[in-house]
Amino acid sequence: MTTAANNDGTVIMSSHAGAANADFRVGLAVASGAAPLAMMLGHATRAVRGKVHEDFYGVAVPGNTATEKKGVVVVLADGIGAHGKGRMAAEVTVRSLLSDYYATSPSWSIAQALEKLMCATNDWIVAHNRNQPDNDGSVAAASALVLHGRQYFIAHVGNTRVYRVRDSVFEKLTNDHTWPRRDMRNVLKRAIGLDTYLVVDFVEGDIREGDSFIIASDGVWDTLGERRFRAVYAQSDGSQAAADALVNSADEVQETYLGRNDASAVVLSIESAG
Repeated sequence: MTTAANNDGTVIMSSHAGAANADFRVGLAVASGAAPLAMMLGHATRAVRGKVHEDFYGVAVPGNTATEKKGVVVVLADGIGAHGKGRMAAEVTVRSLLSDYYATSPSWSIAQALEKLMCATNDWIVAHNRNQPDNDGSVAAASALVLHGRQYFIAHVGNTRVYRVRDSVFEKLTNDHTWPRRDMRNVLKRAIGLDTYLVVDFVEGDIREGDSFIIASDGVWDTLGERRFRAVYAQSDGSQAAADALVNSADEVQETYLGRNDASAVVLSIESAG
């Protein structure tokens, strides 16, 4: 992982093969008088051996004033393209959301800001693909999670997934935009860069102390399967340990079955800031 601090206090972590060494703790702004919360963040990713890493993710943590107004943003994208070209779509998606979100109009809702940024990125990638006639283009599945006060907001396209774990109960918060036929279950029917018209799913809800959120690429959730995915998470202690365990377990399964899907997981745990 590489971590860079911008002049405005934003921290951006961009994914490369490997994992973090420890949980990353971020305070969350809440309404005056409410009990302060913090987010423990763990993250891990691993590329399939011998191919370009096409997953990309990051987190933007602004200064106190911006956090109060806009919250904390985490984005994970899974790029798809011939000969590793999906990496471009994934990286452009994540970087544009992280760098531009805090500059959006204060009159826009969080959902409006995320939609406008995703659609702008979609337009750019569609145009880029059209200007590259010698390749098959690249697209990206992406899930953006914003934690603001005691609310979460998700903008989602494709088959990356966001889960919430509350009181040991798993809830998948996003829907996969793939074709229903079994032989096309991993073929995206919605993705950033796939079409000129992008439809983004939005989900929102409340945050409570003790909640956890898991953002994962299909190299984790699909490779492990739902039962093993949940079991690996449940047996882990802490956000970073959970992210490492999910990616390591997915890598072991792919090694056994000769899979070709990069694996990434970001785990956020909500706790008291006291």
